[in-house]
Amino acid sequence: MGLIINTNLAALFSQRQLTRSSNGQTQAMERLSSGMRINSARDDAAGLAIATGMSSQIRGLNQAIRNSNDAISVLQTADGALNSITTDLQRIRELSIQAANETNSLQNKQALQAEVDQLLSNIEATAFDSQFNGISLFRRDTLMPEVDENKQAVVDGLFSAWFAQSEAMITELYGLTADGSKLNINLSDTPDPDLLASVSGTVGADGKTENMFLNIDMSDFPIGLRPDGGEPPFYSDRIIAHEMVHAVMGRTMNFNALPTWFKEGTAEFIHGADERVWGIWWPPMGIAAITLALPILAPWPMISALPTLAGMAAALITR
Repeated sequence: MGLIINTNLAALFSQRQLTRSSNGQTQAMERLSSGMRINSARDDAAGLAIATGMSSQIRGLNQAIRNSNDAISVLQTADGALNSITTDLQRIRELSIQAANETNSLQNKQALQAEVDQLLSNIEATAFDSQFNGISLFRRDTLMPEVDENKQAVVDGLFSAWFAQSEAMITELYGLTADGSKLNINLSDTPDPDLLASVSGTVGADGKTENMFLNIDMSDFPIGLRPDGGEPPFYSDRIIAHEMVHAVMGRTMNFNALPTWFKEGTAEFIHGADERVWGIWWPPMGIAAITLALPILAPWPMISALPTLAGMAAALITR
């Protein structure tokens, strides 16, 4: 039995044209509905790659804008809290001036003090409780278990203020500026009964200190919540200022050749510790006894935790 193949060319051509028209209509509808000329790689492969990269950059920039707006909100929240603290401080100053009026009775002064105490409580509450999205703005959140809270407090104090303040005082009062050498920090857990802190290192050929370490005895070093740390007379920032004098002198001169009384006296004088020297020596001895004792104490091997010859001399001068 023979086979016959019937070919309808006109029908095949019409079918192909219909398919092309349908595909064209589908593509046109995609462009109309999306508003984009390129919707898939078949439209324009190279153009799609370029458009995808640009879309990624645009989305990233939009997110960066949102992040910036969040940062602005944080700053606005912090600014509002600081404005509140400023208002309280201004009121405290106003009350202190009012309290200096001799016409105030004891009850008046007690009332003024009560308001000052309340304002101080408000300031503390603002500092501790100001948050943005659950994040504290002015205090550290809970540390990781492996982080020592006291050591972290010392590190925070060193780098937030104590180093900068010490260097500024040394430059202003002594005209000495450190040379940028590395200062290693050693927060020691080994108690030292003689020193709260010290600066150590090796002596170079020119007498300057090399491989310098700032050693802090954590068992004795005062830790406080206030910016200067500790309690009188051993404020943390004063102790660091004392040792930073040694560190800067050690890098700017033949420190090894200087007498101990000069090193320690210079370090004591920088942060105004004369009241500590005065409190220790003046009440029991009197100025005449101290004056007679100065030549005797000159060879005394002093350490930073004790009153020094230069510090005593400074105390006598200021009194």
